Amino acid sequence: MNNSFQPIKLLQNAADERQTGHLQIIANDVTWNIYLVEGMLEYADHSLQFLSTVQHYLLRHNQEEATRVIPTLAKNIPPRYPLVSSILKQLKKQQYLTTDEFLQLRKELIEDALESCLWLRKGNYRWYHEGNGFSQHKNIKQDNLLSIFNLLNTLTIRLKSWQKFSPLITSPHQRLFCANPDLIQQNISSGNLNPTSLEKLVKLMQGKTLRQISLFLKQDELNVAQLLFPYLKNNILQLKSPETNFAKLPLIPSSTSRDTPNKPITKSQPRNSYQGTQMNPEKTYKVVCIDDSPTILEMIKNYLEQVRYEVLTVDNPTQSLPCLFKHKPDLILIDFSMPGINGNKLCRIIKASSFFKKTPIIMISGNSKMLTPENIQAAGATDYLAKPFTKEVLQQMVNKYLLTDAEINQQITTTNTSTNTNTNNTTNTDTKSPVIPIQKHQILSPDDFDRKPIQIARKDEDIDSITGLPNSQCFERYLSDNVKNAEKTGSSFSIMTITINNFTNIKDTLGETQGDRILHNVARQIQSVVRASDVIARRSDNEFVIVFNQVKNQKILAKISQRILESIEPSLILSEHQLSLELSHTVKIHSLLRV
Repeated sequence: MNNSFQPIKLLQNAADERQTGHLQIIANDVTWNIYLVEGMLEYADHSLQFLSTVQHYLLRHNQEEATRVIPTLAKNIPPRYPLVSSILKQLKKQQYLTTDEFLQLRKELIEDALESCLWLRKGNYRWYHEGNGFSQHKNIKQDNLLSIFNLLNTLTIRLKSWQKFSPLITSPHQRLFCANPDLIQQNISSGNLNPTSLEKLVKLMQGKTLRQISLFLKQDELNVAQLLFPYLKNNILQLKSPETNFAKLPLIPSSTSRDTPNKPITKSQPRNSYQGTQMNPEKTYKVVCIDDSPTILEMIKNYLEQVRYEVLTVDNPTQSLPCLFKHKPDLILIDFSMPGINGNKLCRIIKASSFFKKTPIIMISGNSKMLTPENIQAAGATDYLAKPFTKEVLQQMVNKYLLTDAEINQQITTTNTSTNTNTNNTTNTDTKSPVIPIQKHQILSPDDFDRKPIQIARKDEDIDSITGLPNSQCFERYLSDNVKNAEKTGSSFSIMTITINNFTNIKDTLGETQGDRILHNVARQIQSVVRASDVIARRSDNEFVIVFNQVKNQKILAKISQRILESIEPSLILSEHQLSLELSHTVKIHSLLRV
């Protein structure tokens, strides 16, 4: 018998309590397996993820060769091995996928499994803690751990978007058909397809699922739902139930369901249009975000509206220029890879106009290979941001190019006050973020892929109030534990210390407040380039420290250290007073030695 339960709260609690184990959920003859390590997600799948699921996501990234070899690879997978994750491992091992491509595909399959899991309202679940059913899955090498909170935030926003099409669309596996083709010739004012295009689509896609149509159109499933919704609403098109197997998956829950968070989501506009917030006196800057993903647009809108920006979103890049010229934004965010016109070309067009010569443009991409200084410079962009990103990283990036130092100081004060007020709220994921190292541009080495993200204590008294980093006391406790672990296991770790040698002179010249601002800025710049597995702390008044675990190659350490130092740029405050940051650093490898 299935029982009512709330999967979002179940996973939130697992992350809060830093649980390690295998969570198994069974509903309607479908089994979801979710593997966690200290509250972080190692892997997730469900029993209806077949080889075709892997092929679908490969084709989304134009990986035709990898798609073709999947049936052959599957024949060599032992019966008792998890099929999907084993196929992923083989694709990487046989070099059909690069490491970045492998990690991206793995993340998409995890999100695919979790999305349907979060739609459940009834089912049975059971925990298998380490040593009881969990170790079998760990035999498959895992390259990275994912934040439960980040995934839940993304999928919750995505759920809100799906619910806008209720009750006509209840599953991405529903099949398209047209009962009366003569109705196709009708003009629908809210539709974006002319009768000829719609007729061609119906002929090609009759009987296909929304997911299959999304692959054909090279669009996200939500975009396809938005495109077809006006025709479904006017009964020109209809959707049939999913086929037998996929009919077992849960339907999209209604927006009134009690497990749906009450976070307000702004209603989206029809495709080929933009949406914005109502301007109020506190919102002094306009930001336009151009991305073909409704989920990303909703997330960015929610993140930036919290700091009183006016945000306008455009989900069709070919329609972005009228919006830009009408509103003349103070900053533009552009996705690098979009249909119709890519971000690189669009950025060049925008920069060719005298209206936007001085407008900062931030390029966004989930493909780290695209985010190179050469590509950014060639496009004429100002900076870049790698997906996935946290709310803090996005806000810091936008603040960097829009806010004055006084405004940033005010925002830091407001954020710290808000964080302290909400410390005991376990459902607020942002209260935990100040101590979690922020991952932006990864510095990957051969040793990186077996390493697990590290978290240290999250108490108010452990956080430095100026930088939001762990303070000296918190770091010393962590370091002591690290030394003990190295002595027991024979592992090693490395420490990089960065010192601002002239910090006393800076404070004497600029004052205490501006000195704090410099420290906050340096901390933010370091955070923007380290990995999720690196631990950063403020060790003393003018000293930062970074711990790299299981990295003992001198050349790799030298490369990482240089990258971090290059990321620290002098602020405008220093430039105006003809001051510079005088930095020194040391890097030490600790192996079986007391520090």
